[in-house]
Amino acid sequence: MSQDATESTPTISSVPTSNVPHEFNQASVIKCLKLVDDFKKGIIEKGDTLLEIQSILHAAISESDILTQVDFKPGFAHYLQLLDHVADENDIEDGQERVNREELS
Repeated sequence: MSQDATESTPTISSVPTSNVPHEFNQASVIKCLKLVDDFKKGIIEKGDTLLEIQSILHAAISESDILTQVDFKPGFAHYLQLLDHVADENDIEDGQERVNREELS
């Protein structure tokens, strides 16, 4: 028998269900997306937005029979990526506004 045949390959069925992230409830998602929108509008700073999102996700986990702390990291990472994307867009817009003002001067 070749060495390849003796090596086992992990399959989806071998992944414990506790490692499969679950979805947060819709109310939590709506609250988090509103915070992202508020950040985009400049109503709230990024750090404060992250703290609020963290609180919302932890509350959703504690109220859920399905969600666990394992689900926190991918959920939080998703909103962090959204905020980073918004911040990058804002930086580009700010740079374009500066260039336009300099051209008008």
